[in-house]
Amino acid sequence: MAPKPLALICGASSGIGRALSIEAAHRGMDCLLVARSGERLLELKTRIEREAPVMATILQADLSRSEGRSDLLELIRYCELKPDLLVLSAGMLVADSVLAQNASLRGQMHDLHIRACNELIHDLLPVMQKEENGYVLLISSLSALVPLPGFAAYSASKAYQLSLGLALAPELECKGIHLCVCAPGLVDTPLFEHGGLPRPPHGLRAEEVARSALKAVFARRRLLMLPWRSSLRNRFFWLLPEFLQARVLRNLASRITDWQKQTEAHL
Repeated sequence: MAPKPLALICGASSGIGRALSIEAAHRGMDCLLVARSGERLLELKTRIEREAPVMATILQADLSRSEGRSDLLELIRYCELKPDLLVLSAGMLVADSVLAQNASLRGQMHDLHIRACNELIHDLLPVMQKEENGYVLLISSLSALVPLPGFAAYSASKAYQLSLGLALAPELECKGIHLCVCAPGLVDTPLFEHGGLPRPPHGLRAEEVARSALKAVFARRRLLMLPWRSSLRNRFFWLLPEFLQARVLRNLASRITDWQKQTEAHL
């Protein structure tokens, strides 16, 4: 019997990463699940193996730290694993003015969104290239296109992911690797709660994003923006003259400030 394809999913314990793990398993892929929460990973492994005829392996690791990335690479080398799909969905949200942010948290977020993406793609490319038909799915954000006041560092790190993915896509295609960047808008996930904010009332469902993202990467698309109405609005933003862009951003800043004040009032 031929081995099942393997999906390596970073940030698998919650949100979009969890939904992607379940969707990949239902597509018949074995899963290597990586996240910081060992308890949630174990629960996810149990669910996946109960619902689908696949095997799920878990690794508790903090990919924002070099030790966590080293542990993942060591496991792959030791077990001679060859991921067919690499999903970079690990993320964190630091919701505050960049001038007032905790420098340590901001550094951790940048290490996770920027350094981890760079290093994992670079280090896993030789392994994936041996299969000559690999896939990389990078989860960015629509805030990469329209920077959000009050979320400057987050928006900037997501913009880096978007630029990195779009620049790497044609390079990797020459090596038999197909890369897709998924840039969703507001998604109803625990990311907001971890950042000290309530979940968005009308956010996308993580399961919806996961289905669309996997469909897009296997269709060899380079960019997927969700929902389509928001993607059109974000594209239109850059067609506006500068004074109108500034007005839009001031309006966004006011709405975000009100949102944060409402959150503090309920704490």
